[in-house]
Amino acid sequence: MSYLPTVAIPLKKTDDVDWGTPLKSYIAQNYPSYLDNPSSSTTDGHSPVGYESEIQQFHRMRQDITGGGKDTTGRDLLFRYYGQLDLLELRFVVNESNLKIKFTWYDIFTFKPTSQYSLAFEKACVIFNLASVLSHIANNQNRNEEEGLKKAFHCFQASAGLYQFINDNFLHAPSPDLNREVVKLLSNLMLAQAQECFVQKSIQEKKKNSLISKLASDCAYRYGTLTENLMDGLAKTLFSKMYYSLCVIKSKYYDALAQYHRGLSLEADTKYGEAVARFTNAESIAKEAWKQASTFNRIQTATEISYFSPDCGNQLETILHTLHQVTLEKMNSSVKENDLIYHDIVPKIDVLAPIEKLGAAKAIPLSELYPQADAAKLVGPDIFARLVPMSVHESESLYSEEKAKLVRQESERVEEADVELDSAFSYMELPHSLEKFKSFSDSNVNDVQKLVTPPPEVKNLAGAIYISDSEQPLNQLIHKIKSSSSELSKTLDNCSDSLLDESHQCEKLRNQYQDLWTQSPSSASASPLRQEISSHRSVLSQASQTDANILRQYQYHERYLTILSQGPDSDQLETLFAEMAAATTGSNPSHTANIMDDQPSNIPISSLVELVRESMFKLNQLKKERNELLSNLKKQTREDDISHILVLNQKSNVENQVFASELEKFRPLQNKITTTVHHQQAMLQELTGHYKQLMASDEARKIQTKWDSVQKARESLVVALTKAASTYEEIRSSANQASDFYDQLSSKIQKLNINVTQFVEERTRERNRILENIKKEKQVNNHAALSSMIASQPASTPTNIYTSNPPPQQSLSDQFQRMSIGSPYAQDIRAAPHVAQSAPPMPSAPPAHHAPSAPYTPQSYDPFDATQLQQHSTQHSSQTTSYPGYHPAPIPQPSQSPYPQHTHYQPHYQYQTPPPSHPQSRPPPPHQQYYQHPPPPPAGHQPYQPYQHPQQPHDPYSAYSQRPPPPPPPHGQYRPPY
Repeated sequence: MSYLPTVAIPLKKTDDVDWGTPLKSYIAQNYPSYLDNPSSSTTDGHSPVGYESEIQQFHRMRQDITGGGKDTTGRDLLFRYYGQLDLLELRFVVNESNLKIKFTWYDIFTFKPTSQYSLAFEKACVIFNLASVLSHIANNQNRNEEEGLKKAFHCFQASAGLYQFINDNFLHAPSPDLNREVVKLLSNLMLAQAQECFVQKSIQEKKKNSLISKLASDCAYRYGTLTENLMDGLAKTLFSKMYYSLCVIKSKYYDALAQYHRGLSLEADTKYGEAVARFTNAESIAKEAWKQASTFNRIQTATEISYFSPDCGNQLETILHTLHQVTLEKMNSSVKENDLIYHDIVPKIDVLAPIEKLGAAKAIPLSELYPQADAAKLVGPDIFARLVPMSVHESESLYSEEKAKLVRQESERVEEADVELDSAFSYMELPHSLEKFKSFSDSNVNDVQKLVTPPPEVKNLAGAIYISDSEQPLNQLIHKIKSSSSELSKTLDNCSDSLLDESHQCEKLRNQYQDLWTQSPSSASASPLRQEISSHRSVLSQASQTDANILRQYQYHERYLTILSQGPDSDQLETLFAEMAAATTGSNPSHTANIMDDQPSNIPISSLVELVRESMFKLNQLKKERNELLSNLKKQTREDDISHILVLNQKSNVENQVFASELEKFRPLQNKITTTVHHQQAMLQELTGHYKQLMASDEARKIQTKWDSVQKARESLVVALTKAASTYEEIRSSANQASDFYDQLSSKIQKLNINVTQFVEERTRERNRILENIKKEKQVNNHAALSSMIASQPASTPTNIYTSNPPPQQSLSDQFQRMSIGSPYAQDIRAAPHVAQSAPPMPSAPPAHHAPSAPYTPQSYDPFDATQLQQHSTQHSSQTTSYPGYHPAPIPQPSQSPYPQHTHYQPHYQYQTPPPSHPQSRPPPPHQQYYQHPPPPPAGHQPYQPYQHPQQPHDPYSAYSQRPPPPPPPHGQYRPPY
């Protein structure tokens, strides 16, 4: 059976469009962040070169659709371009204000151009041409073949769906052919032709007549509706009479076909009367359609010939003539049979019930035009995928948070399951509790040795301490701290003693020489040094307290630290654990591995141990599998990128639906994790039963008791070693800080020691200079006094020394008092320097003419009496002294002191080199009598401590500094410079 011709819609024509310049300018203005790419630059100040290839690719696609054919290649080019337009719209705002591109398309009816700057207009025209191409593909199929018929049916439905898409999404038509009324009519026309293909397919497949009648009735109805629409509104002015005539002919053709197959169905149901009526009606309608088909060629214009096949009129006339002949023959035969055989009442045609309609053709939406995978492959990757709008970034962030929630939820479930499993193992002390049972089998005797072997964590600690101690042992640091503190303390003591001795020396000489001693007290000049000593001593005292804490910590852990410092493989460390086990079990350390040899060799609990081990192995494998699933889930969520999907759906407000749909891809992993959790529950119950059965045996309890004693001791030892190792770094750090501190403090104290030494030496040199000056002044004054005394005596003639009267002793004593520096006479002499200057120098021996005329008999001790001098020397030389090489010299009594103003002071002692021995027949010369040594000091006397008055406490640093200065000399008196 031949088929009726169908209609293909012509394609819209268009002018070329330049996408390049506007796209470059828009990218430069609206995506400035992409210009930060070093590969991006501008050729005209606006367009980044980095997107030149994408822009050229998009421009070529626009050119391809203008020259595409009316076949599948043209269809694919149009679909790809439309898909890229959709993606482009997500990143670019194409209108007259932003991305300004002029699109020009020509109407298929009026052939007038329409121009707009809207991307929606461009998309509508592309969809229109895509629908038209599909109509041409369907129209060109050989419907006598099954494959051609199926393809035509699909393409007509797809074309109808595209026209419907234009009707639903583009409300304001800029051209007549895009008017909603027109595109809706075209969609219905494509559906009618698709229904026509399905009717033809049903007839070819010899379906039931009742089904064919329903399908044909629906097809007739569709064409009848089109006939009405073509006579109303805009369609009447746009569509020619050929469309109307074709729809009228087809409507009657399928109406006649429906009546014919309905009659065949009634005839099969033995309803002969109604069947005759249906056949009669079918013949009448077919005859009328045949007549209209014979005039179809006469109304076809030259322009409309291109829309239909050249022999369209002949095909219509032939097919309709054939239908009329078939219906006529069937009507005649059915009437004859009814009249001769059945005699069934034939109802009138007007009272016949309408044939039920069954529509098989439905519009295929644009999203279902291709399978999803084929559509994505056909459209290809997003040309401007590198340009991601900010809204997509925000949506992607929200999706990432949804993925994070999912991962957190599954992580919590996995963690809870792991914690439950670990808690069960910990409660049953697995697998460690099985070691005690396993160790009694012949093949595992050495397992007990693990208890007397240092654990890996202890060996690691020992290795770390060994490496740290290899540079400088900790005990050396501790020893250095102790010695440094002691040495620095001694140095400070020496500094203090040196300053104190120097102060005593100064004040001792000040007491001796009174106003003649001009050296300033050392308390003021030595105050900075003493303050520095005090400061260092305070710092040293604080450091000593810190050192004490370090030493206490070290001494507390010294034993374990010493063992750990020997290294992880040292004999001392292994011996420590062996002794621990021996002390706990009371056995020999060398046989610790056999501490439970008294158990029977045949252990009935071995099978239970194996059951527990198998259950543990399965649970651990289940845990491993669960964590691997979680890792895979995390990896998939990290690698999941739906930015392209979000770009496609950013304007459809289906963000939540997209999220839910995309998250479903992780559902299989979630289900597997759930399965592992359920399996773990069942296996834990099995493990608990085996473990209870194992621990309930008497043998297990005995083993447990012995094993636990060693285990607890081992744990205590490990804790002690760990604690010692944990404090090692703290002790070492503190010791290093203390060592550095003492190094710095030692440098400062050594500098202080040098400063003190220099200060004392300088003061000593100054003191020696002052002493030298005092001695010189004393000699000068003595010479002056002696010269003055000699000059004041009257000249006399020589007399006989045995007959002349000697001078009175008091006069000679007065003369010697005048020779004393501290006497009033000496002050008179100093006050009259001209007398001393005019006096002749004192001779080394009295002149002969000054000798007395008679022997002089002294009434008291005479220093010039050789006999008394010899007796005095003998008396004092017989006394013992603790200072060898030194001889005391007598000090005058207070009544004879040359310093009467200082009579309230007790005598003190000074030590000088021994005087040369004198002949017994010759007394010492007058100028040496005051240089004799004093008597030895009393017992317990400290020669380097200053004198302290009995009634007043003495402060060595402030007593002399607070003593008022001596009164100025009377006017006209001379005071020596020292």
